Amino acid sequence: MKNFKIKFLGLALSGMILGACSQMGTYENADLMNEQAEANKAGFKLTPFGTGNENARTESISGNLTLTYDDVVCLGDPSTATFGGAGFTGKRTVQIQKLVGSDWVQVFQKSQATSGTTANLGVLPVGEHTFRWTVGGQDGAQNVVFTITVEQCSDCVASFSYVDNGDDAPYTFKYTPSEDMTDVLVEFTFAQGVAVSGLDGFTQNGGGNSSVWSSTRSFVACTEYTFTVDLSAVCSGNSANSNVWTDFKVAELSKKNSNTPTITEACTN
Repeated sequence: MKNFKIKFLGLALSGMILGACSQMGTYENADLMNEQAEANKAGFKLTPFGTGNENARTESISGNLTLTYDDVVCLGDPSTATFGGAGFTGKRTVQIQKLVGSDWVQVFQKSQATSGTTANLGVLPVGEHTFRWTVGGQDGAQNVVFTITVEQCSDCVASFSYVDNGDDAPYTFKYTPSEDMTDVLVEFTFAQGVAVSGLDGFTQNGGGNSSVWSSTRSFVACTEYTFTVDLSAVCSGNSANSNVWTDFKVAELSKKNSNTPTITEACTN
């Protein structure tokens, strides 16, 4: 009887293993695609293992020229696009236009651009955005259309803002990331010659001769960080106003937006 029980147990285990293998065998590319919509919400694109396209940026191709970009972006993150391709030789004029209503509006242009030039398309609202790109010169590309979809990926939205606290008071800059970031470069750009004080933990680049102040920081998603800085304009000539702050970058990407224009101060001389 003991021998029979052992054999029966072995047959039962074999059946369970074969059944499990059978279930695993039916989970193929089609099954994976059914989960794509949910995965996209997290800003992560699923592809069948081993296809060679795992989480790759998208390429828009025209001849031997390419524009590389993320076709799905999380709300609050800036969109960028990089020109390249085997046919991008020498220096050329490149441009990107955005479809606004029925009009194409220029959002990026650079002359004497080289392969690897990256366009910052800004922080876009939720929805699908249509663009077209052009590369001048021999065997160039004209008005090649591409789209970027912006989705709400997390419970919090990346944001950047500042508060002008009034005359003779420091400015307060506020930044909230939508994801954790470790040891990233944070940069403030001020107008040339502006007197800067109170920006704790930041160092002026170029041995004190640059308009950029930088620091390496780590951020926790959905947490608001504040930076306080006192700025004094340097006025020259008969200008009524002078710029004092021009940009804020995290990991080399500008967080400046339509609600944070360049800060100017009145000249009193």
